[in-house]
Amino acid sequence: MSEAKISHDSGIKLVSPVADIKHEDDSKNGLKWTWKVSTEVSWNEITKKLDNYVYMSWAFNWDELRNEKGVEGLKGIISVKAFDIMPNYLFTRDFDVVLTRSGAWLHRRFHTVEGSHTPGYCFRFNHSFTFEPFLKSDNSLVFENIFAPSEFSDVALLIEGQKIHVNKAMLSIHSSFFRALFNSDFKEKSITEIPIEDVAYEEFATLLSLIYPIPVMPNPDNVADLLKLSDRFTMASVRKIAEPMLSATEHVKFCEMFSLADKYGMETLVKQCTDYLKSHDEIKELSKSSHFKELSDATKLLIFERSLSF
Repeated sequence: MSEAKISHDSGIKLVSPVADIKHEDDSKNGLKWTWKVSTEVSWNEITKKLDNYVYMSWAFNWDELRNEKGVEGLKGIISVKAFDIMPNYLFTRDFDVVLTRSGAWLHRRFHTVEGSHTPGYCFRFNHSFTFEPFLKSDNSLVFENIFAPSEFSDVALLIEGQKIHVNKAMLSIHSSFFRALFNSDFKEKSITEIPIEDVAYEEFATLLSLIYPIPVMPNPDNVADLLKLSDRFTMASVRKIAEPMLSATEHVKFCEMFSLADKYGMETLVKQCTDYLKSHDEIKELSKSSHFKELSDATKLLIFERSLSF
């Protein structure tokens, strides 16, 4: 049984151009959070204009919920609305997040307004969120429930001696690998079991569960492996689930996150990683990483263009 959703709306807050100011420290229904905001004005060599950026950071602590109810993490959406000093509405930014480390900081950076504005320009922001807590669970029991034989299943996938009962039509919609498989070697109706080699049962079951109504969510320890599996079995929809996990976690190093986002075509996360670079020293440090060599030429060009704005 899932826990009740936790929602909050900050109201409109005035943000002045000073560094790392705490704008909210609050709690609700066992969840505690801190919200910090800072702004930056930098010269853009490409547009020849001053660009205004805002940095927002959140720390969410659910230790109380974990101790009392076994809450493992939070999933949901954070929404930021920007206004000018009047206040006139400017824009909204929505972030899908999956949080698995209580108290860890989550950072976002984005443009406030385009064009030429002087340092000292003030803004008003509103932040809101809706989170659904998810509980600790025994994955094996979850898998048994999801992949049990039913009136809808018409084939069993055999992995490490265990059966995963699925519907061929449904799986074909989400995977061109299985669509080709079911329409070629195993198209005979008499074949009801198909072995899948060179994959661990729990990893594969986790991957398939992500297209079901009650998925087993990835965690920071297995998200990279799930991305590799999604590539092997051509399940692009899984990347949409993995992207906020990569973005929100502190278990995966920044350079590895950048590389994974680039490799698996996560354009939003690639942009976030590029925008997060704030100095030539940070870019130099990134270039020393083995993961930098794995980046595509297009992404390296984005990093170069980013360096011109410092």
